[in-house]
Amino acid sequence: MGLSLLKAPVRLIIKLVVVRPLSSITMVVLLGVALVFLTGRAPQPFGVQAGSNAFSAPVLAQGNLPAPLATESFMKGQTTYSADLVWDSLSNDLHSSLSQQGGGRQAIQEQLERYRQEGRQMENFTYVGGYAPGGEKAFYFYVAAIRRPELGGQADHVFFAFTVDPEGKILSVE
Repeated sequence: MGLSLLKAPVRLIIKLVVVRPLSSITMVVLLGVALVFLTGRAPQPFGVQAGSNAFSAPVLAQGNLPAPLATESFMKGQTTYSADLVWDSLSNDLHSSLSQQGGGRQAIQEQLERYRQEGRQMENFTYVGGYAPGGEKAFYFYVAAIRRPELGGQADHVFFAFTVDPEGKILSVE
């Protein structure tokens, strides 16, 4: 008798899933929302203990690092059109790589002067945060407002990602 009571709801669920899959997904989402409202708690992802906001895995990296001088100098060099600030913030490896490609301090200054003549200007920048996974690199992130004439003089927000070596110099910029 117990099994026969389960057959009807199971048949109904199977029919809903097969015939109306979108309605079924909607129903599951609504049931989940109702569960949150009724219990006052959201289901916890794997690795999190109930009532805890922390994952049980060990922390392997450090976040929210202060901005290094090199990335701040690079960004300041962009706002003031100073190739010296930009060049001095780069690592020796990046200096070598740029020099092999025909670039250098003078090429950076020429590029910055082109930006100035075109009316392109980095108005401001905001340090978002840093992350050091351990080892030979750390990562730092910025958002900058850059006013560009091709946008009718409006500011465009651009994301900068820096990879920095253990000496605090920039290995790459994206």
